Amino acid sequence: MESLHHDVGQNLAVIRIRPGQLGKELPAEQKEFLKSTAEFIQQTIVSTRNLMVKLSPAPLYERGFWPAVDRLASQVTAQSGIEVGCEDLCPETKVNLDTAIALFQIVRELLHSDVKHSGMKAGRRSTVRRI
Repeated sequence: MESLHHDVGQNLAVIRIRPGQLGKELPAEQKEFLKSTAEFIQQTIVSTRNLMVKLSPAPLYERGFWPAVDRLASQVTAQSGIEVGCEDLCPETKVNLDTAIALFQIVRELLHSDVKHSGMKAGRRSTVRRI
């Protein structure tokens, strides 16, 4: 995830600046093309940032796996109307960061699939059990 931020994010930022530097020396028609290219690059930067947050949200790094899952459950509940909660079966369980990232992505996909394919709009409860 860090390489996505440092490599891709920083490279896109540099690419966004370059058309502006070139544009000073070009005819108007080519300046317009560079302007639209710069706008596309900016949209790509925003999409990349959103993807980084989805893949590995800040709470995962700041507070750990279970607080991040709790937050995800709240977000899914707010978006879908289906109550999602976390049941704490082993609160002392610790997970290293690489495992936490992988597990978080799995839980997120399972919750979104559950909501998408459940056919229910509300009134259903989905539980993520802590083991």
